[in-house]
Amino acid sequence: AGPFTMSLTYFFLSFFCSFLRVKEGSMTAMGEKNVINFAKVWLFLLFAIWITASLLGSGMGITSALGVLTLASFVASVLFLTVSFSRDDQEAQKKRIWKNIKENWGDYFDLIKGLLVLMCSPAAFIYVVLSFLNQCVRRFFCFPCSKKHSNDLNEDGLPAENKDWVTRDARLWLEEFKSWNLTSVYSYAIYWGIGIMTMQVLVAQLTLLFLSWLIETTANYSLNTVSIIMVVVGLLMFLLPPVPGVPVYLSMGIVIVAIGRESLGLVWSIVYAIALSLVLKLLACSLQQKLIGQSLSNSVYVRQQVGINSRFIRATKLILAQPGLPIDKVSILVGGPDWPTSVLCGIMQLPLLPILAGTLPVLFIIVPTLMMASFTYLAPLEENDMELYPWADTAATLAAALTALVQLAALLSATKYLELTIKTRGDELDAMPIDEEVKKADDEVKAKNDAYDEASKWHKVPLCMKVALVLSVLFMVVSTYLFLLLQGLCFVEYELTSTISGDLKGNALNLVRPFGWVGIGSFTVSCFFFSIFTGWAKKESSKYMEEKVIVKLV
Repeated sequence: AGPFTMSLTYFFLSFFCSFLRVKEGSMTAMGEKNVINFAKVWLFLLFAIWITASLLGSGMGITSALGVLTLASFVASVLFLTVSFSRDDQEAQKKRIWKNIKENWGDYFDLIKGLLVLMCSPAAFIYVVLSFLNQCVRRFFCFPCSKKHSNDLNEDGLPAENKDWVTRDARLWLEEFKSWNLTSVYSYAIYWGIGIMTMQVLVAQLTLLFLSWLIETTANYSLNTVSIIMVVVGLLMFLLPPVPGVPVYLSMGIVIVAIGRESLGLVWSIVYAIALSLVLKLLACSLQQKLIGQSLSNSVYVRQQVGINSRFIRATKLILAQPGLPIDKVSILVGGPDWPTSVLCGIMQLPLLPILAGTLPVLFIIVPTLMMASFTYLAPLEENDMELYPWADTAATLAAALTALVQLAALLSATKYLELTIKTRGDELDAMPIDEEVKKADDEVKAKNDAYDEASKWHKVPLCMKVALVLSVLFMVVSTYLFLLLQGLCFVEYELTSTISGDLKGNALNLVRPFGWVGIGSFTVSCFFFSIFTGWAKKESSKYMEEKVIVKLV
């Protein structure tokens, strides 16, 4: 996986630099462009987490490489942008830049800051420690060349540099951090951690275990029986919201090819597995859209949760409602997450057949994914101490690389066309009718959220609750770093072709190594402290709303 890891690294760097390239002449446009592109880079990194979870169990070493690359890229992107914004030619425009950005993106700032806290806290801590050591050298004149500070107060009201324990730059960062709505930022950091834990452990690892058990169990069944079992199990997995489709295709590539190779031959067994996977995907889309999405379309709560009145969802509907198979429609149907995309089509009550037709290009994802699994299964097969398929190992590596790139391209393409629609078809989006029932529900939720935010502002939070929330964040950071950066130390090497009876000695819990239990324990403790804090915050927000009602009545 070494060369592939390096290729991914270079791909990320080129992607990052191209996003940070600006063509506008004004400094304001340049600054805004950098920040918006910075957000796009982080969206790309979140896609990498999704792909990492999807490819778990492929056996090619890709998942650990992607995990390390993703986490390192999160930290590197922050440092890169920090350097970018420290240039003198942008300082004069900084206030104006941030004013414009806050007007357009202010509602998402705490969400982004929460992700920043989760991913970059260790790097920020190291920076503050180094700043402290640097300042100690300056204050005590440890070296003749140590910088001498003035005793005067700074114009911005900060302490004189010779009386501070960190450098001026670090103090500016700390003051900015203290100005954040820390309750909201810390809460979002924990929610991000829960999401990553769900994808990297609960979904990815449990799905891997279940599918490996299924492969082992069906090894001696007939092709027809296995086909029926795989379709039923695949449908059930597709109906679970967090489960991606890729693990299902991987299982098809192993189970069907292993059993059908003798009767159909290698090539036709792969073709049969691809066809069966496509039928399964279309059938799952139909059930998700009609059985789940359309059934839930009458629920105000469900429509509210998907953000039916948001510009993002309205842009999605505008694209998917187009006749024919334009590239933007196909990009969303193929590149979007399996369950949410199909269910959303049902909630928006879109016709089924055009949606299924637009889903057919999912073959470009199914084919390399399934072939990767098939070649991985074929690689170790031997007869008379001779490899039956000596080319399979190389072919599996190439198919794995192609799978990751195709998934990423599909996700980025969907994002690109959604953004383009929001920018260029604003009049059509504004002309779309608002769901009044959802708007009313949104107003009620906003009132509750405002009360929650007001009651739980950081300066109003008692010390014991502050400690609980901070501890929750710290334990969540530990858990996230363990599962993203040290995944190989958290779980034993286990693939779809592995067996619980052999590789795990009959005990599925042997999948988790000691560091993995530390990560799971940290996650559990984090959730415990967070539940204590949220319980207190909800009680305080209820009191606040009651007091507000009493004041209005008086």
